[in-house]
Amino acid sequence: MNHSDIENALEGSEFFRKMSPDAIEKIATLCQLVEYAAGDYIFQQGEYGDHLYVIMEGTVFLERSVDMGQRKAS
Repeated sequence: MNHSDIENALEGSEFFRKMSPDAIEKIATLCQLVEYAAGDYIFQQGEYGDHLYVIMEGTVFLERSVDMGQRKAS
């Protein structure tokens, strides 16, 4: 995949839909293409959120742990 493939993916994304082609081109220059194997973690709960992920191909499963905290006896 190349730079134009990244631009096409961004243009097809709902998040970027109303942006100008110039803005999408600038954003595409900041992007990195990363491939993950089945079963790999992209990120885990509790990690600092400093990235935006656009899935170009494949499926991602999201899991979230719920911390119920300590229950008080009544």
